[in-house]
Amino acid sequence: MYKRKKLILIIFCVFATISLIVFLRKDWITDGQLTEVRQNEKVIGRSDRLSSIAIVVVIANRAHIKRKYETAQKSLQCYCESRGLPYYLIVRDEWEIENASRNTSCLMGDFMYQRHCILVDLMKKSRHEWFLMIDADMGVINPNQSFYNFLPKLNDKELFAVFSDRDYSSEIMAGTYLARNNEKGKDFLMSWARSWNRYMGGENLDNGALPVMILRKYLPHLEAETSKCELWWKASRRHWCRYLLYVICTRILIDNHPIAGLKFLPKTRSYYRDGWLTGGKFSSEDFLLHGWKEPCK
Repeated sequence: MYKRKKLILIIFCVFATISLIVFLRKDWITDGQLTEVRQNEKVIGRSDRLSSIAIVVVIANRAHIKRKYETAQKSLQCYCESRGLPYYLIVRDEWEIENASRNTSCLMGDFMYQRHCILVDLMKKSRHEWFLMIDADMGVINPNQSFYNFLPKLNDKELFAVFSDRDYSSEIMAGTYLARNNEKGKDFLMSWARSWNRYMGGENLDNGALPVMILRKYLPHLEAETSKCELWWKASRRHWCRYLLYVICTRILIDNHPIAGLKFLPKTRSYYRDGWLTGGKFSSEDFLLHGWKEPCK
């Protein structure tokens, strides 16, 4: 009787262990591993090639690729080639030399603001309808995914920009966004880039300037409320808690007064995610991981 109970217990433990392994391998995979294509997984292949979306990465200098972003950018470039998506890697230092004789108006004293102006310059030379700006430290962790699984319908004529909400706060992610190649889209990006003149030195650079720029440009009747929010930003230098209060304050205003043509992908519903939130682990629902630098590889 004892041996029989022991055998049943051993069989149960083996079954439970196998089930746990299958569950973990199905839903969570560590960095460096790729998911196998499952029969029931939605995979968009050739349809991407008919897209008018171009992928853009802007970096300060070429040395940063090898030192920081090589793996992330190789994964992104490979993905774009497999899906027929145009991929542009713009090196700011080289771009400035090539355009030295032109008055591009991209004279911002901070690269984080300047990159948005550089994108506008590319838009003026291109026929692509949409440009997806991606941080250099974002890599494709799951090539079975598609941007179209996350983005809103792009045939909305009013739509000119799509941003993502951070998963861990109310902040708008400034490192990646979708911008339409029309006057509204370019005007939005140039207003953001030129806001450096007013907000230089503010906490979190262009990311901190983004919500207050949106409020002043599209909701000027809320100037009194915007100024009150900005007080927290001015007091937040190296003080993250005060910065988050500023972020919450501005997001309440933006969320309560929707702006036609400007959309935000909600938390956990974006094509990207900060990889450190799960210690480098990812699921089959993920696509791009942010924070993929060579020292962290």
